[in-house]
Amino acid sequence: MKTLNELKKDVIMYHDKGINCAQSTALSLSDYVDIDKKDIYSLTEAFGAGMGNHFGTCGAAVGALFIISSLASSGTIEIPTKSDTYKLSSEFLDKFKKRTGSYYCFEIKGEDKEVVEPLVPCTTAMEEAVEIAYNMIQEKNLA
Repeated sequence: MKTLNELKKDVIMYHDKGINCAQSTALSLSDYVDIDKKDIYSLTEAFGAGMGNHFGTCGAAVGALFIISSLASSGTIEIPTKSDTYKLSSEFLDKFKKRTGSYYCFEIKGEDKEVVEPLVPCTTAMEEAVEIAYNMIQEKNLA
């Protein structure tokens, strides 16, 4: 497995190629899941720029949660895992908000009428999402 620093370099490398924040974050963490990179690319494409350019939930957070959910879910209705997965999601989002100031794209990017300056650059939000996900995967033995 890659180190945290390697994962952070990967997320920026993907983003520098023009891949959106959700895709970049999920692809950088893709070694943890048994999902083809092409599928990750396709499945996360609509979530960049705050859910399809609507500046809603930050795509970096969504990309990381895509991986966490893939690891935490049983993948079947017969073995309920939704409650535990929601707890992980909530924990992730709380940590993400603490580090970035928000989990909403419009606030992070400074598109809010109340907040005219970006809270953090998108690249920082992606790196934070990768770091939080990486630490949660390690600490909770998700992989």
